[in-house]
Amino acid sequence: MIIMTCRFGLCNRLFYFAHCIALGEATGHRVFSPNIPEYDRYFDGNHGAFCVWPKSSFLRIPWPNWTRRAFNAVFRKVVHLWEKYNLPGIKIVRAEVDETEKITVENPEFVRMLRSHRLVVMTGWPAIEKIVVPNPETVRSFFTPRKEIARECRDLALRARGDADILIGVHFRWGDYIIYGNGCFYFSTEAYLRVMRRCIELFPGTHDAFLIVCPASSFSLWAAFHGRKPVWCMSDENARFELKDFVVHDHTFEGMHPEGVHRLAAAKTHETAPISGTLSKGRTP
Repeated sequence: MIIMTCRFGLCNRLFYFAHCIALGEATGHRVFSPNIPEYDRYFDGNHGAFCVWPKSSFLRIPWPNWTRRAFNAVFRKVVHLWEKYNLPGIKIVRAEVDETEKITVENPEFVRMLRSHRLVVMTGWPAIEKIVVPNPETVRSFFTPRKEIARECRDLALRARGDADILIGVHFRWGDYIIYGNGCFYFSTEAYLRVMRRCIELFPGTHDAFLIVCPASSFSLWAAFHGRKPVWCMSDENARFELKDFVVHDHTFEGMHPEGVHRLAAAKTHETAPISGTLSKGRTP
């Protein structure tokens, strides 16, 4: 069994779980997470008190949220003890952003190691752009939004689109991004406006498409992956892009999340340039 632990937000957990599903398919392990069920009400079908793949009746106890939180706290402590004392039969895999390639299904040595352990605990955080998912439809079907939520989203998109040929979803993320990564993914209102004007330039004719424009945020990136929509990530205030830069990501997310060199370059830019725009306390658009 692969146990996934992740303390970040919903879409970070979903990407990590997608990574673990790929590993589970390659090794024959069942995958379960004790913290994704906090969001169980958003998905079709009952993932239970614990999110278990493949779906089964295993551990489908309808625990209230406070008991789940208590379990997660205790479980994280147990994982710490496992890691500290290196208990036999249990393998702790700490994902590191810079070493994600070593813990993917494309590394035969890593897959063999997982197969040799009955219990594997995945901790840390991998780099989204280096995750490999050989069977993306397995992940998409497992995390299908509830019908009423999907219907509301479709209705909203149709109303927003109106008589237009193209609908472009632009994700403004301020709030926590004003400090995250030294502000390297925080962009001003003017920057978003330039991006939207550039989108108008790219589509002078008639098209029929839905596109996503966003900063490096797993929130929008998961929407692009799950909906198979072309996406382009903003990397700096003055980034210029072409139509070919909108990409549909399936098996790999390479280039989807501008980390590494791009992130460092953006951070250096923000170290010398003041952050513009306004921020409403407590709100994250």
